[in-house]
Amino acid sequence: RVTTSLVFVDSSPDVDNYDSIVIDFNKAVKELLTELFREGYSKIGYIGGTEYVSKQVKLGERRELVFREFLFERNKLDTKYIHIGSFTVESGYLLMQEALSKNEYAEAYFCANDSIALGAMRAIHEKNLKIPEDIAIIGFNDSPNSEFTYPALSTVKVETEFMGEQSLLSLIERIDGRV
Repeated sequence: RVTTSLVFVDSSPDVDNYDSIVIDFNKAVKELLTELFREGYSKIGYIGGTEYVSKQVKLGERRELVFREFLFERNKLDTKYIHIGSFTVESGYLLMQEALSKNEYAEAYFCANDSIALGAMRAIHEKNLKIPEDIAIIGFNDSPNSEFTYPALSTVKVETEFMGEQSLLSLIERIDGRV
């Protein structure tokens, strides 16, 4: 038996036929960048990753796209501050090492997830730089480990419990007959 009572969380494969509960990356990234500008940062970098659905099909990274668009519209995009690897601690570490090896690096880096940010923080500490005095790091997802770093990682909170609750409510509505 085939069911149409499906709800996708953090994914929208077929919005015409299935409900999906996703974070508004546009709003989250724009609010973060607006706050960084408000705090006085003008050179903002990005450390992210690339995902693949298969060996040939790359999955678009929405945080990076919004980051690029937002800064481009304000004539603040400098691609030398953008570093792309994978979504791991190791990649964040290596990419930040690469960024710091150059003569000029950004004042603040937005990291696509907290794992990347944790790796970046280690590379910064190893260069004897202070966070946020010398370089600011902002993560994304608010993983449980972020509060145990020194200093505590600034991160964008993704309300995963709320997303789960909303998906359950949406599923119940579907089962009860809402199309």
